[in-house]
Formats: sequence, structure tokens, C-alpha cells
Amino acid sequence: MFIDMLVIQAYNIFLKGDIMPWITRCSKKDIQCGTHINPDNCILIQINDNCTEPPKPYYRHLFKLIYQFEFMDLDVEDEDSIILGITKNDAKNIADIIKYCFTNNINILVHCVMGVSRSGGVCEAAEAFGFEYIRPDKINCPNILVKSSILKILNNR
Repeated sequence: MFIDMLVIQAYNIFLKGDIMPWITRCSKKDIQCGTHINPDNCILIQINDNCTEPPKPYYRHLFKLIYQFEFMDLDVEDEDSIILGITKNDAKNIADIIKYCFTNNINILVHCVMGVSRSGGVCEAAEAFGFEYIRPDKINCPNILVKSSILKILNNR
């Protein structure tokens, strides 16, 4: 079941005068069941726990590309986060995806296990870069380490 994009596009056209790419987040279960926003003109960023199999997207064939990352939901810089959390390379790769999608007007759907922290950090970083963040009706608790790691790279455009 897709969220209707016509309302969002109408808002962008009539109030803003332009269609800008959007980003949103969802959970692992949403990806598996297809209960997420319409993936039209959209790439998928999958963020999984270390050493876990990524879920198979129900609408895999509709995504332009699918990118996979593995890091834990750690949001303080310490010994554990250096080994298990988002790496500088992960942050650079995600920032590059955000830049590419923004330049080419491609939408982004991000999922992590619960669709709250890691995906929320990516979405808020992309929003600061210029994406329209479509906030789902669920708790919002973005991972600060994920967000700040990506923003450091995006701010050095």
C-alpha cells in the first residue's frame, strides 16, 4: 500500500513552484511487506545490523538502485562505534548517494531495522542538504552520530 504522492507533488508545484526530490524512512518489515511510500523514481538505502542478511524488498523491481550498508545503531563515538558503528567510508558513500540523487532529482527511501534511528539520521542529513523529508507517522529519534557523520561530508561539498 503506497502513500499517495500526488498531494506532495501538488504542494511542491503550486506552493514552491518546483518539484524537489524527497526522502523518507521505513522499517525492515515495511520493505519486506511493501507497506511503504511508492518507490517511483526512487533508490533504496538498506541499513542492516552487522552480519545480518538484508531483507528482500517486496517491490525490488521498482527501485532504480539498491544500496546496502551494515552498521549498528550506536550514536556515541567510542571504541565500539569505531568498530561497529557508521564508518567514515559509509558516511562518504551515503553522502555521495544523497548528492547524486539531489542533482538528478531522484527520491530516496531509507530503511533500517525499526525505521527510526539510523534511517532517521540519514533522512535529517538529506533534509539539511535540500531534500523534502516526508516524515512517517512513527517515532522520530534520529541517530546523531549517523547524521553528523554524513553532514560533515555534505558540508564539505
